[in-house]
Amino acid sequence: MTYSVFFGWFDIGEAEVWIDPEIYYENDIPHYLVRLNITSSPWFRFLKPMDMCFESLISMDDLRPTSSFRDVRQARKVDVRHDRFSYSDSIDVEAYIEDIDKHRSHRFAYSEIPFGDALSTYLYLRSRDLANATERIEVRTFFSNELYDFFIEPEGRGRFNLDGNKIPTAEFKLIFPPSDLMANGKHGHVIISADERKIPLKFKVNLYVGSFAMELDEIQYD
Repeated sequence: MTYSVFFGWFDIGEAEVWIDPEIYYENDIPHYLVRLNITSSPWFRFLKPMDMCFESLISMDDLRPTSSFRDVRQARKVDVRHDRFSYSDSIDVEAYIEDIDKHRSHRFAYSEIPFGDALSTYLYLRSRDLANATERIEVRTFFSNELYDFFIEPEGRGRFNLDGNKIPTAEFKLIFPPSDLMANGKHGHVIISADERKIPLKFKVNLYVGSFAMELDEIQYD
């Protein structure tokens, strides 16, 4: 799936979400390989180069991540990380931060709230019957050495125009914790197709200054 990336009204780049059709096995457990790439457009690259790659190996049994990789490059800043997840008597994440050659360990207690990295959270939400959701959903996402709790709240139905076709949609509010990028009370929105595919059609987050959005342009099948 290919998306246009916007900051406010400006088209600043392109994003691609890709699920490998090949099944990967680790410890005899089948896994999905999911990747998200974001690159800046030529005009924006002149102002602020941006290349991001997020990749996760996710168990097909329970949609929990086994490992993840992040390579974020913006202007002269580089952030490369490798995370390894395990689930013995707790949820443990061993993180290696490549650009400063550091290891960090994190441990979280089990709870009824689903736990994952960004891409496994995406797959988990696709596994839910979101088109008929009526109540707030709470999820936890591990990102950049922090655990973020956020909520997804149904907002209603609508239609999305893709290549001249009006696709029925389910729409949701995203309620995030305050952070360096997002003030208290700021939120986001996501629109998905209201069918069995549950394709993300539009994603928008309101930041301290402006907003960041991704809107679907094309679906490709291998």
